[in-house]
Amino acid sequence: MTEPPAPVEPGTGEFGAAVAGRLADASVGLDLIANGADALPIIDQLELDAQQLADTVAPAALDAQWRESVNAYASSLRALRDVVNASEDVSSAVSTAAANVQQLKAIAGV
Repeated sequence: MTEPPAPVEPGTGEFGAAVAGRLADASVGLDLIANGADALPIIDQLELDAQQLADTVAPAALDAQWRESVNAYASSLRALRDVVNASEDVSSAVSTAAANVQQLKAIAGV
């Protein structure tokens, strides 16, 4: 049985372009939640996007930091979902998730 070819490592600019849209959408979605929008459908989409971010091949120099930061972001989305389900104030959870998005943007250079 043959192994599938390894993914081709993108350049830093190509990587940033590949993830910029989902990171911009994350910021918009978190802003909507912070401003009172129906949070659960937005969180559903953000979690799908986080999985896509996790599946995106990062340049080797960024890979470990990228994976760690995507995992932190995904974890913050789970925490946000828990807060929403408990009908608690979302401010702190949104702030944490937004800080994780900013970290991802910094790593990706977007």
